[in-house]
Amino acid sequence: MLSNMMNIAGTVLSSVGITKLLYHKNAMKPKILMYHDIAEESAFYPSVLNVTPTCFEKQLKYLTNHYNVISYPELINGLKGNITLPKHSVALTFDDGLQSHAENAAPLLEKYGCTGTFFVVGQCFEQKPLWLHQWYFLTKNVNEKEALKELSRHTNHPVRTVREGVQLLKYSCNPKQRNIILRALMKQFKVNWTIKNPYLNFIQIKKMQKRGHTIGYHTNTHTPIAGLNSKQIIEEVITGKKTVEKKIGPIKHFAYPFGETTSLGNAEDILKKNYSSAVTTNEGFANKDVFRLSRLSVVESNDLAFSAALEGIRGCAANLYQKVKVWR
Repeated sequence: MLSNMMNIAGTVLSSVGITKLLYHKNAMKPKILMYHDIAEESAFYPSVLNVTPTCFEKQLKYLTNHYNVISYPELINGLKGNITLPKHSVALTFDDGLQSHAENAAPLLEKYGCTGTFFVVGQCFEQKPLWLHQWYFLTKNVNEKEALKELSRHTNHPVRTVREGVQLLKYSCNPKQRNIILRALMKQFKVNWTIKNPYLNFIQIKKMQKRGHTIGYHTNTHTPIAGLNSKQIIEEVITGKKTVEKKIGPIKHFAYPFGETTSLGNAEDILKKNYSSAVTTNEGFANKDVFRLSRLSVVESNDLAFSAALEGIRGCAANLYQKVKVWR
């Protein structure tokens, strides 16, 4: 529904000239785009987190024709005042270190003379599914209502949507409980994780680095760091990072799991000592605070909707979508 709303909003706004007006008004506001899966059909993500390769290529054509696509490290240098950024600067980022990033995203980026920054999760190098991806995979392969019902039973909390299930597993369960519940649900519904090597490996990453792409870190287990104690924070953002760095070299940039930056405590100090920047999932243009950077999330959309999203319209559409859900 959100993609449809974006297409409608983009068409309307472009037809009355608002997108063009915003394009000129926002010329000096750098933008960081956020992608997840780039696949014909994601094996586990909901459709709102997947962009097909065909659509992605159209978006790259539009970007290279109307914007200055720069690397994420360049954009950070500009925000820090080390270099002057060109007008209409855009950098592309990709979360979770997926196989489709090497197979689909990177080759298309290179075709158009662009590079990307890919935020990887430490656990994924073992090719073990993230808890989040297991939950998505389960709900895509069984009756969704039954899956929600059983998660409610296992946790003694009402769960009405897949997203609420994510929130529950994220906040109300520790990692051990979460894994036990997901294993029980997979066994109960007789669902086997059948995706072979869903994540990037070190060989692929090294090849991508040689072609100009940047690797960032996205914690060890995709667990929100807000509310963790110091020992847990170090495990999530430092220990795993150092292990990966032994294979691929220094990692300077971080992405908050679920983009959450509230109640960070001393996590922010730890990040600042070990990284050069950190991105959130907050909708908006890149701000001066390089450790709480907003991004513009990208969905499957037509050119008019994509152009509107680049000028900050998606946040408005998302807010409207949430209100519509409440009204319903």
